[in-house]
Amino acid sequence: MAKRGRRMSARSVVERLKGTVVAKERLLVLIENLGGMLPVSEGSRKLQIGPSRFQKLREIMLVAALAALEPRSPGRPRERLSLEGRRLRELETKVGDLREELDLARIREELALLLPRMRKGQKKVRRRRPRREAERLGLPVA
Repeated sequence: MAKRGRRMSARSVVERLKGTVVAKERLLVLIENLGGMLPVSEGSRKLQIGPSRFQKLREIMLVAALAALEPRSPGRPRERLSLEGRRLRELETKVGDLREELDLARIREELALLLPRMRKGQKKVRRRRPRREAERLGLPVA
């Protein structure tokens, strides 16, 4: 059975990745080594490192790849907030609640000033004029 589609080369795949040119070249050398196309001695010579360091880099790459391929729970991971982030979110919620309470208190105050005698069952209070009040108390009137 014939395979369909284009053949992908390691170089074309690696070139599309984000990273520096140096890192991409190192990755290509390590992939060629894993594919059996490049011996360790030649790979370490291309990267200008010793064979033991080359093998260590190959191991680091494989461990990182393996960790990335571990199965995870489905869906987007929960957002993990730091202690400061959680405290900030709590304070922002509290500030919003306090602003709402303040707005309601201001509205109540305005209503109380505009409609002081509009409570149910309260009689209208007549205020006396200051001159009459002074006469009633026996004070000198100017």
